[in-house]
Amino acid sequence: ANVWKQVYIVISNANVILSRLPNATAVPEEEAKVIRGEALFFRGFSYRMLANLFGGVPLILEEVSTPRRDYVRASREEVYEQIRKDLEEAITLLPDIDAVKDGKIKEKQIDESVKRILILKLNRKIIK
Repeated sequence: ANVWKQVYIVISNANVILSRLPNATAVPEEEAKVIRGEALFFRGFSYRMLANLFGGVPLILEEVSTPRRDYVRASREEVYEQIRKDLEEAITLLPDIDAVKDGKIKEKQIDESVKRILILKLNRKIIK
């Protein structure tokens, strides 16, 4: 359960960034694209971890501003589909591997993650 809580903290932080970034007028447009790409990557990566560990989990895609308890578990396939969407958008926003400092998320890393998600989805269809 500790993994669950910690990963949902990452997802919550990513959702806050994604929600508030469009109003952050002090952030230059190119930098905002990279920040959005990184937030999408971390949300997608976090959901991948949860789906691999727990199967279907609640998909929270917006900033949560008031306490809730009415979360509904999405299917594993729905979670994988959201991961694919997040990572595919992130690929379009992040710089190529040659233009990135060490320690930053690279487009190439996300491309590999998308491929793994598609393989997981394909394997689940074959096994059924």
